[in-house]
Amino acid sequence: MLTRWRSNRVGKAGAAEAKELGRQLAERIETETQSRITGMTATFRALDPGWQERLENSVAFIMEAASIRHAIRNVCQNGIPPEQAGLRFQASSLFLKDCRDLLTSDPQGRERLHLVSGTISEDGVRVMSRIVKVEMDEASPAYVRADPNTTHKKIVELVERDGHALMGMFHSHIMKGAQSTRPSGVDIANQERFCVIGWDDVIGGIFSLDGYVRLFSTAHDFAISLYGKGAEIVTDKPREKVLKLTNGT
Repeated sequence: MLTRWRSNRVGKAGAAEAKELGRQLAERIETETQSRITGMTATFRALDPGWQERLENSVAFIMEAASIRHAIRNVCQNGIPPEQAGLRFQASSLFLKDCRDLLTSDPQGRERLHLVSGTISEDGVRVMSRIVKVEMDEASPAYVRADPNTTHKKIVELVERDGHALMGMFHSHIMKGAQSTRPSGVDIANQERFCVIGWDDVIGGIFSLDGYVRLFSTAHDFAISLYGKGAEIVTDKPREKVLKLTNGT
């Protein structure tokens, strides 16, 4: 479906040619995606032998197409892929506290989870600023899992319908202290699943009950800058940052 391409032009002419190629490729992918969706509808109506496999293949294609188009938009908007430029994030202290309040306020003391979106500046900084709520499939004081079907639909709507980037998946650990925010094997596996389907620029976030936040990536080094008062970086590693929320925690 995709082939390697290299322009012989340089400068603005080369960039314009690359953007036009990206636009054409995105249109081809969108046409094929709509064709797959039509085929899925026909599959439901027919329900002949083998319909489950064809349906699963079509869902997988739609998710992969969304990730490819997401990557094309990033290149056209920002020019440099994340593996070359490094991921750069920004978050306000108020946004992080909103995330903390939502994730740690379950009346039954269960973990919660939400997705994160936002805007991307002209120089490629990902400003995390919007909480995207999803339905839970399972939740307990020690485990949470988003419903996979509704979450996939939510991601496709976010990217395809709204034209926004998926930036993070945040959840809570119902414990206290910086060490309590270390990702579990399940958390790492969830990040790897994002990488497999092409969303390797999505970071994970874990919030404790007492205001610690650990942001992490299994695929890329990244940087984060904080805006406003009430949040500070206490550990800064290439693929892991620990933050502390203050003032009202």
